[in-house]
Amino acid sequence: MTSQAQGSADLVVHNADFVITVDKDRRIIQNGSVVIKGNSISRVVKANEVTQEELAGRVIDASGKIVSPGFIDTHIHTTKQFNRGLADDVELRDHLLARNFPFEAALDEEDAYWSSIACTTEMIRSGTTCFIDAGNQFPDCSARAIEETGIRGIIARTASDLGGSVQGHLPAQLVTDSTEEMLTLSTQTVEHWNGKADGRIRAWFQVRITYLGSDTLCQEMKRLADQHKTGMESHCSSSLENRSTAYRTFGMTELRRLDKLGVLGSNFMGIHMGWVEEGDMYLLPKYDVKIAHCPASSMHAAMGCDLNGKIPMMMSMGVTVGLGSDAAPSNNSLDMIRNMYCAGIHKEIHQDARLIPAEKALEMGTIDGARVAQWDDEIGSLEVGKKADLVLINANQVEMQPMYNPISNLVYSCHAGHVDTTIVDGKVLMEGRRVLTVNEDKLLEETRRRGDQITTRAGLDHVRHSSWPLV
Repeated sequence: MTSQAQGSADLVVHNADFVITVDKDRRIIQNGSVVIKGNSISRVVKANEVTQEELAGRVIDASGKIVSPGFIDTHIHTTKQFNRGLADDVELRDHLLARNFPFEAALDEEDAYWSSIACTTEMIRSGTTCFIDAGNQFPDCSARAIEETGIRGIIARTASDLGGSVQGHLPAQLVTDSTEEMLTLSTQTVEHWNGKADGRIRAWFQVRITYLGSDTLCQEMKRLADQHKTGMESHCSSSLENRSTAYRTFGMTELRRLDKLGVLGSNFMGIHMGWVEEGDMYLLPKYDVKIAHCPASSMHAAMGCDLNGKIPMMMSMGVTVGLGSDAAPSNNSLDMIRNMYCAGIHKEIHQDARLIPAEKALEMGTIDGARVAQWDDEIGSLEVGKKADLVLINANQVEMQPMYNPISNLVYSCHAGHVDTTIVDGKVLMEGRRVLTVNEDKLLEETRRRGDQITTRAGLDHVRHSSWPLV
């Protein structure tokens, strides 16, 4: 994108040590500035090129900082925030059926709202400016959180019309037997929310897990996504057990079933996808399927998506792969910088230090995430005309120095606590580590109180504490 004409500005992020643009030329501007007009970027230039007229508006001094495109979390459960720490160090089946799903089933609408506020606040504090929600029972609450905190995000209503499998059964609260009702509720969510909050909210269609959706549900969700020119997502090929369950239920792999049903396409995002059969991988570039890869979550829950080693193979085939945190109980952190670092696990698995270098990890957390979200025309890089979604990272600390390669330091030396300022749609949501759109004291109070109450209702009091004695 070419530079716009110079003029006044609403905000200038000025004199950064480095501006990492992730533009088509992958420019890193030393002593750079980002000029913002309204909710868009008007110029990305050397600091000495900023005019006095532009500096007459608000200026944020970015000296000692790295400026980066905001991070894009392609898979997050906003309503699971209060389940943090209750699903640690257990087998995947128990992780889901005994810890996660009962907690989710115990939520009421107010719980879901406060969980979504807590989740979006943690993301803002971590430098995440856009996310894709995995889908939940209370999508209105996730949307309200986007409206109120100022972040950008994609919501979805969760949909399952097959509540059971050989692995076990979802709680009744999470399943609707009526396929038609699921389609109606999902359509209402998309039609009500898509494009709201000045375009910061988008809404997709979803099937919770491919094998928990009937053929009709899967086909109709894709038809509706195409009709509404929006996306569709589903957990797919996320573990050996899930892959086996799908095969035993339908007599074919998940991807082959979705291909047969006409579900695969450029607006379909598969979540996790680490257990795709090698013989099915050609379907991904064929249909331009997008992938949300959650390396830290896979390590935490021993899903095998990292160990199975397919993600780098998919990327080498041209498949677009973004990064996701997954959820507070599945990762215990929503730190996208940590997720970028964890993407490097593939070096160890393949014994190839060249796999997913720091620059590629940053792409996965920014522009590739924007492509997965089908939003790369507006976000994912710092370019003229794109939305002003960016973060300032404090580089003036000993653990961030010396700085020969700012991308290396960002991916390998940094963490969420280094994020100083978060800007979305041209609005400053956090500055100096203080979130400006949320009463954090009230939020902490609600988080602690509701976490205790939901844990008791879900029958999970026995898993609250460490195996070490609490005295």
